[in-house]
Amino acid sequence: FLASHPVADGDTLTLTKQVPLSTVKHIYSFTPASTSVYSLAAVVGSTSWNGSSIYYNLRDNAIFNLSVLARDASITNATLNLFAKPEQIELYNSNPDSAHRNSTSSELYGYFERLLGPVTVDSTTWANQPAVTEVNRVTIGPFPIGYSNSDYTDQECTNLVKDLFSAYLNGTNYGMRLRLSDEDTESKDLKSIIFWNNSTTIDYDVEPPYINVTYTASRCEEFAAYVNEQMGWSYTKAQLNSIIQRTCSSTTDICEYVNYTSYDRDLLCGKSTAIFGTVNDSITNCSDTAFFAYTLAYEKYHSYRDSLRNSFDKLYRDTALAGGERELFTMSYATSEYHYTLYYYDQAGNLVRTVPPSGVVTNRGASWRAALAAARASGSTYVPAHTQATEYRYNTLNQVISQQTPDGGVSNFWYDRLGRLVISQNAKQIGVNAYSYTSYDGLGRISEVGEITSSTAMTNDVSRSEAGLSAWMSAARGTRTQIVQTIYDTLYTPISGTYLTQENLRNRVSWSSYFNTSGAQDSMNFATATFYSYDIHGNVGTLLQDYKGGTMSRLYNRFKKIHYKYDLISGKVNWVGYQPGEKDAFYHRYSYDAENRLTNVETSHDSIYWENEAYYEYYKHGPLSRTVLGQQQVQGVDYAYTLQGWLKGVNSTAVTPVFDMGGDGSSGSQVAKDVYGFGIHYYGRRDYTPINSAATPFATGIGIKVLFNGNIAAISQDIPLLGKPL
Repeated sequence: FLASHPVADGDTLTLTKQVPLSTVKHIYSFTPASTSVYSLAAVVGSTSWNGSSIYYNLRDNAIFNLSVLARDASITNATLNLFAKPEQIELYNSNPDSAHRNSTSSELYGYFERLLGPVTVDSTTWANQPAVTEVNRVTIGPFPIGYSNSDYTDQECTNLVKDLFSAYLNGTNYGMRLRLSDEDTESKDLKSIIFWNNSTTIDYDVEPPYINVTYTASRCEEFAAYVNEQMGWSYTKAQLNSIIQRTCSSTTDICEYVNYTSYDRDLLCGKSTAIFGTVNDSITNCSDTAFFAYTLAYEKYHSYRDSLRNSFDKLYRDTALAGGERELFTMSYATSEYHYTLYYYDQAGNLVRTVPPSGVVTNRGASWRAALAAARASGSTYVPAHTQATEYRYNTLNQVISQQTPDGGVSNFWYDRLGRLVISQNAKQIGVNAYSYTSYDGLGRISEVGEITSSTAMTNDVSRSEAGLSAWMSAARGTRTQIVQTIYDTLYTPISGTYLTQENLRNRVSWSSYFNTSGAQDSMNFATATFYSYDIHGNVGTLLQDYKGGTMSRLYNRFKKIHYKYDLISGKVNWVGYQPGEKDAFYHRYSYDAENRLTNVETSHDSIYWENEAYYEYYKHGPLSRTVLGQQQVQGVDYAYTLQGWLKGVNSTAVTPVFDMGGDGSSGSQVAKDVYGFGIHYYGRRDYTPINSAATPFATGIGIKVLFNGNIAAISQDIPLLGKPL
């Protein structure tokens, strides 16, 4: 391909290519139907014949192989080339050296017209043959009276070929139909034109019809067409790229393909049908008239309505603003507020300042109020001297670029050209020229974080320049410490098949590691690392901890593994195994009800003998009603709720079996007496009524001040004294 189209030709090629004939199908009508004078030899021709008792018409459907053209071809010229073939497709002609016969008294023509439907072998008949369009049809001829044997080459057909190519791209290339200008069988005139057939009774070496097409196309699409033509394929350029990558482990330099990782599994076929159907135009002259009338009325109505509304709003505001001159409202009250946290915002809604309760200065004295009134009258400001404020500053993207806190000092932040945080520096780092950095991979995922030291100060101009930031990082690369590196998609080969077989890593974290220094990273001498393997739904199936640098490694205790099993439909964890099969193994097992609510938690040291850790029960409307703790059922924890679903309390505020909702500790109970209980009061005695009126688990809350806004007004609790027997 490069020999024919060198790189110097550019990304847009101009070519002239020969489009060959691929298929010929016949549409014919015979009388009588039992005649055998015509056989289905491949041919491009058309006949209208009346010979004694035999009458027939023939039209041929010729389909050319347009797949040899690039799919983005812009056709500028096309010519049809037809070559006469004697022998008359096994018809009795009395002149076997001639291909054409015209026994009429006038000249004869042939018409090539584009078919709008398919011709199906053994199904399409003369009566049900598909329709054609005469738009851009090509006329061949004239064919002279008598016998002739002429070729018809360079027949201009540019517009017809454009239509055929457009239909081919849409998957509807039904080809052209050749017919005669005169198909009258009643006159007993014998008419036929023949351009090539595959019969070899007479030795005539005739070239099949073809179309010369001149067009321009992109180098990439032309390459795809070239490969498909050579290999007999029909792939798109993207599919060819996948085949080349899989076969050669690389791409060509002809197209700027994305270098995807090879995918060695089943591929999906593209769907060529249109996503949306044709939309019919529903606009008529009558509908336009009604539409414009309605639109005018709509606009007039809304203009009038808006004028009334704006007039009312103006009168209302003027009256309200003037009310201050006529009304005076004063109120005195005893303050019961103690702690304040102040928040300040800029005009963009960003938080720019906070003051904690310990830094808020409250002034309610007469002198301060007088000074405030004087400042208001003069149009100046008079504010309290608050302390311990935290300040924030933002850039035009509403990103924090600086903050100052009472205990943390000043911290600065720098972002790259994509608005991602890449460099930061806190007050402790400023004194030693140290910075915290964040690096990203090509997909925007965090690939590395750590601390770096540089004598060159960081600025916005440096951070927002890709080249400048890269040069700044490279210059100080050897000073990096406390490095956390995250790797995606690819497995860590040193542990593969021994400690962990990683699976389903695409677009997921494969492993992360911590390096004390840049030198340790260069030699892959990490201090600790975590490796992951996933199930088919993306849940962490196995987690492997590598304590490479430290006491655990020296004591032959370097690797620790945690294995998870899930319900792949709900995503719930069914089983967790820490160091499964090892001496320090420990297991958890979880059970759920039909609504995926946790009902039981069990633990084991060997995954054979299990102990119950907790059992859960639920109310019929969903909330948790009771938890029983321990294999020996040492505690039962009961929950009550208000009608709004708010937690009312746990156990009871008396901590006695007679008042406990679950009756724990009573005679015959297998669960020990409760060791604590509490009740929450929202509306006093109005927020909760027990189903069993004989057992009132919570104190009535007499004397509390109810807020009636949903906030908690009071809490009562009961925790027995230490040493009190249960």
